[in-house]
Amino acid sequence: NTGWHHVAATFDSSGNQAVYIDGVCQATASGMTLSASAGDLSIGANASNAAGFTGYIADVKIFNVELDSGTAVGASGPDISKLASKINCDADTFGISGLQQWYKLNEGSGTTANDSAGSTENGTITNGTWKFDSYSVNVQDNSTTTDGNFTVTQGKLECLSLSSLTYDGSSDNVDTEITFQSEIRTGFSMSMWVKPDDGITGGNQALIGAFTDSNHSFVLYIDSGAGKLSARIVTDGVTKYAVED
Repeated sequence: NTGWHHVAATFDSSGNQAVYIDGVCQATASGMTLSASAGDLSIGANASNAAGFTGYIADVKIFNVELDSGTAVGASGPDISKLASKINCDADTFGISGLQQWYKLNEGSGTTANDSAGSTENGTITNGTWKFDSYSVNVQDNSTTTDGNFTVTQGKLECLSLSSLTYDGSSDNVDTEITFQSEIRTGFSMSMWVKPDDGITGGNQALIGAFTDSNHSFVLYIDSGAGKLSARIVTDGVTKYAVED
């Protein structure tokens, strides 16, 4: 559906993969070796800047380890369910190690997606726009309050709160410059918060992926046919899927 959801995917060097929605394992697959030649990671489109996502993405975390190995379909992943409980919270708060990159996507301006995990691999934003959520606070009595920055008297205070980066499905992406084959190929996990506009129109919509050519790639995406969360690995022209039930 088109509400906010936490989604995640895990992979290991033995070819096991799993996808999660809101901390619960939705599908698993096995028997596929990860490609040694997939390119840099891209958020909001595959790394060839195609299959663009339409909607909002926030709080993208990339781990250099497989989280919650062996979780069965329908079960909650112990670590991933923690990540799904709160947005933009440091993984260390949950006792989860292996965080390599963290793109909050809440800068609000510019074309740089800062890596809050502390590496130098900031992302480059192409064509995405910033989404602010509006809200208001009602002051119900005649008192006046101040914190030194602004004063509130009786009435309504109109506010804006930064939500996420918005993608329109047309050449919008964040190039993370993370070299997939040398940095995280032997086992990794990815998690993010997404709010699709519509997951079943036009074509597949990539959330994050790496692409060298049609024979070597991987992607976490929303399937255009049924709007299901899916993970796909292609190695030497052979494809393996993990698709939400």
